[in-house]
Amino acid sequence: MPLIKQVHFEELREEKGLIRATFSRPVKPQGDLLIDIPIKKSSYTFNAPLPFGIMVALFPFIRSRWKAYGEALLILVGVHFFYVFSLEANSLTNILVERGLETASKPRLLAYQFLWEFTNNMVIRFEPFLIGFYMFICSGNRRK
Repeated sequence: MPLIKQVHFEELREEKGLIRATFSRPVKPQGDLLIDIPIKKSSYTFNAPLPFGIMVALFPFIRSRWKAYGEALLILVGVHFFYVFSLEANSLTNILVERGLETASKPRLLAYQFLWEFTNNMVIRFEPFLIGFYMFICSGNRRK
């Protein structure tokens, strides 16, 4: 986030199903402004059992298992990282604009909001089927 939002990552805390990411931003007269962004663990892990179930169901049909399963796990982890990144970028942008620390550029606000909404509504829910499709069709590792 420091390269995108000019904030510094301070700490990550876990509390009863929540993960709190704390960022700081230097504010000239007051010192550092601390920003906490809570994320429910269940919001980005709720669909993890379905891709794993699809991967298990496709096990007999995949010839090159190590490659296909490794790439599928990389896709799964990458999508979940992208989910958390887009959530935090959107939240940080909104907080910084509300507090007057960032200019309210409509294209920038819309871009972060679109990125977050797309990730939240489409990618996370479509991800299990993307992984199944990738493993079975795109990897070319079908058993003949």
